[in-house]
Amino acid sequence: MSAYFNYDDQKGYNHRRKAAKKVVSQAVYDNRKLFKEDKYSKTRQLGLQSTFVKNQIIPTKITDQQLEATVYTTQRLNFEDEDGKDTVKVFQITYDGETDKLVKIEQRGIYNIAVDSTETVD
Repeated sequence: MSAYFNYDDQKGYNHRRKAAKKVVSQAVYDNRKLFKEDKYSKTRQLGLQSTFVKNQIIPTKITDQQLEATVYTTQRLNFEDEDGKDTVKVFQITYDGETDKLVKIEQRGIYNIAVDSTETVD
């Protein structure tokens, strides 16, 4: 996940797909929804940066050589070396033990905890 969430500049953002190639299947690698293109170079224009913080993995199904899980990934987002804010993104993943690759990754939303402790997933 660090390959996907760590970037300091436009080049790093654009390189995320290639950095993840060794651990994902071809179908995941080709998923343009997961690896969105930054057509307008917003990462560079706004000075966006991201740092992987941690994963929390909750297995939901195990069969033969496959594991399905919900993954809560915390990343810190900021603008050009300013203090950032942690954000938790929710993914549904499938890992294939035979190929040792993630064969399915779907982002389900962004997990938010409000000041009053209510929870939402956008």
